[in-house]
Amino acid sequence: MNGKKKAIKVIIIVLIAAVAFGYGAYATMRPGVYVGDDFLYEKSASRYEKDASNYIEQTSDHEFTIVSHDKKQEVSYEIEKEQITFYFPDQTISGNWDTEQKELYNNGVPVLQNGNFEFSEDGVNIAPDMGQERCSYALCRIIYNDQETISKWYMNILGLILYILGIICVMYPEECYFFLKRWQFKNGELSTFGRLWQQIGGGIIAGFGIFIMTGMAMLLAK
Repeated sequence: MNGKKKAIKVIIIVLIAAVAFGYGAYATMRPGVYVGDDFLYEKSASRYEKDASNYIEQTSDHEFTIVSHDKKQEVSYEIEKEQITFYFPDQTISGNWDTEQKELYNNGVPVLQNGNFEFSEDGVNIAPDMGQERCSYALCRIIYNDQETISKWYMNILGLILYILGIICVMYPEECYFFLKRWQFKNGELSTFGRLWQQIGGGIIAGFGIFIMTGMAMLLAK
């Protein structure tokens, strides 16, 4: 009977890890582009979407439709040698896309910095209107096939490792507590409260591992 209970616990533990890891990979490792704080997932070769109110779609050759928080604008572009120029309804933005730095440069300065920073006596103040510049960066990533992800693969692995360590602490509190310490004790044994405290600590570590593994840490950070 104890063997069956242990087997059921192991199955539940593995299922939790599999679901959390799978969800985290799906939520944070799918390619897409950022437009400001909004991440638009790649739905197809011509469409990137967060939801029905936030998406980018290539409607024809050298033309995009951008919908951001229900505000729609048509954007066209042209590429001449290394320079790319975007034509927004009320603004033209041009520069050279650096695939290593992931920035659009104009006259040696990132376009995003040119368009979004105001210099004053008190220092640097971020300007409120950043739509066109940020959209240009997203469009460059799409055009040059330079998509990004919300997280990195090693974050999911880190979460999985923390989850495993936490579960081990919960299931084997004494072994974990005395690990590398056994030589200091003779017939050492944890009290009931000590075992409980060790298991609570393990549960917290496992929970933090799930938090990272599911990608919630990165999603909330964004």
